[in-house]
Amino acid sequence: MHVSGFVDYLNPTIQDLLGPCDIITIQRNVVSEDVLNAIRYWQGMGKSVAVDLDDAYHILPLSNPAHRYWIEHPNVKEQEKLPLVVLERGLRLCNALTSPNRLILKDWAHVTRGYHLPNFAREEWWTNLPTREEMKAKLGLTGRIV
Repeated sequence: MHVSGFVDYLNPTIQDLLGPCDIITIQRNVVSEDVLNAIRYWQGMGKSVAVDLDDAYHILPLSNPAHRYWIEHPNVKEQEKLPLVVLERGLRLCNALTSPNRLILKDWAHVTRGYHLPNFAREEWWTNLPTREEMKAKLGLTGRIV
């Protein structure tokens, strides 16, 4: 579900979707007080809430366009409202951090418990695939650079 649904936690549809869950996982979007309030609500309802990160937002170099959003957000005047600062507060609030990257878990170990969850594609998605030439022929692209 999109984060806009998650923060609308009193909505009956959202209640129906998340109510039966034991664990709720939020992918990276722990960037506002609304999200932190939703986390608190669901934890109050007995749910465990985990944050999943697959990028190291806290060490993005200046050359990465996302650095400006996470670390120096131009529209955020108060330091405590910067997305990276709110993310850290959210990690402290949550029950756990999950990541396919062990270094990210290590980087945030001082903030919350971390669990390694590999994100491999299912084997049937990448085995017995047609060759590049077979696919190009099927698409009418034989002899062309794709």
